[in-house]
Amino acid sequence: MEGVSAEPRVYTVRPKNIREGSGPGEYICNVLLWQDWWDRTPWQPIFGRVGQFKVSNHVGTPGQSTASIHVEVQPVSPETQKALVFLSDPNNLVFLLAEDPDKPNRASQFENMVAQCQKTILGRMMAARLGIEYFRQMEEETSSVRLRAEHKRTGQRHPLWVKARTYLTNGVTLPDEFVVREEALLDLATVEWIEDDYEKTTAALNELIQKYPNTRWGKGAAKGKANVEEIRRKEKLSN
Repeated sequence: MEGVSAEPRVYTVRPKNIREGSGPGEYICNVLLWQDWWDRTPWQPIFGRVGQFKVSNHVGTPGQSTASIHVEVQPVSPETQKALVFLSDPNNLVFLLAEDPDKPNRASQFENMVAQCQKTILGRMMAARLGIEYFRQMEEETSSVRLRAEHKRTGQRHPLWVKARTYLTNGVTLPDEFVVREEALLDLATVEWIEDDYEKTTAALNELIQKYPNTRWGKGAAKGKANVEEIRRKEKLSN
C-alpha cells in the first residue's frame, strides 16, 4: 500500500495521506484502514492484531519523521467483527468505498449487515453508503422537485425516499471527520426538503456550511441553502 512501510510495528505515511485532527497532536489518516483493494485480493486491516503501534509522518528522508501517532488496537466487538468479515469480500469493500464506477450493487447484502451492526462505526459507514446509493437511484428515477410536489399533493412517500432517509439518518451519526458523512448530510437535506421539513433541511445545510466550509459538499450546501430560501420565499408570496 502506498505510503505504508512493512517494518514490524512501525508504519510511515506520506503527508498527502494524513492531516491534522481537531486537537493538538491529533492526526487523521484514512489510508490506514485498509490494504490496497484495487487488485481485488482479500484484504486484512493494516493493524491486524491487538497491540500498540507507532505511525510516523514521512517527510521524504528515510528514517526521519516530524510527527508520530501512537495507535492502540483494542479487541473489537462481535458486531464489528461481523462487519470486518463481511468487508473481507472485495466486492463489498468496493461498494462501501464507492471508488469504482462499475462497482457491483451490493445494497441487499448491506441492508442485512447494517441491521446486525448499525451502531458500530463500520455499520454507520455502510448505512451512509446505502443512503447515498438509494438517493442516487431515486434521483435517476425522478427529480426531487417532482417528488416534493407529489408528496405535498398526495402525502405519499416514494419507496426509495423512505430507504434513503432511513439509512442517511443513521449514516450522519458518524464522527465529523468521515468524508462520507458530508455527502450523506447533503443528500439528507434534499430528502428532508422533499418532505417539506424546512427546519431539518436548513439544519443539515447549516451543519455542512459550518463544519466543512471548504469541501465540495460544504460549498454545495451553501448554494443549496440559497436555493431553498428562494423557493420558500416564492411559496410564501404565492400563498
